[in-house]
Amino acid sequence: KDIKMKYVDNSDKTAYVVIKGDKHVEYLESGKYYIKSDLVWISDCEYNAKMTEITLPDFPFKPGEVMNVKFEKIENGLVYGTGSVRGSSFPVKFEIIK
Repeated sequence: KDIKMKYVDNSDKTAYVVIKGDKHVEYLESGKYYIKSDLVWISDCEYNAKMTEITLPDFPFKPGEVMNVKFEKIENGLVYGTGSVRGSSFPVKFEIIK
């Protein structure tokens, strides 16, 4: 619930995520854009993120929408999980950064 991670399989190699308690911020394109969300933790490994502020142009989701994220394993400094929004699920993979 207090972590900084970067995407492993993202074309934007500068993108990273910061989770602090019930707040989530995703920074994109070297911090030029961001997506802020309020988190409701379901368990130590799962949360619902209600998107509150989005500056990324052409982002497919709008403020108020909720994404569920479930982390399934942490292995060799990598976090594996599944994200779900609007009934669609997709894999997520992050590298933990200090």
